[in-house]
Amino acid sequence: MQEHDIPEGDARYLAKELLNNDPDAPMPDLTKADIFALGITIYELIERTELVKEGQQWLDLREGKVIFNESSKAKYS
Repeated sequence: MQEHDIPEGDARYLAKELLNNDPDAPMPDLTKADIFALGITIYELIERTELVKEGQQWLDLREGKVIFNESSKAKYS
């Protein structure tokens, strides 16, 4: 059994691959996780909101469902 030594952070910004609790799972590509965290940060800035951990927006983003409100759609392409 191999344990992964990944520093703990705010789970709202972690890609779902990093939330896997299986210690036998292969080590995920952490560079992709950094891009995911950046994307979540940009989403919060555009939407002017802070994602609630395990809230519906949080769950949707992890499944690739990126939904912007109408005012954000009007301001940004």
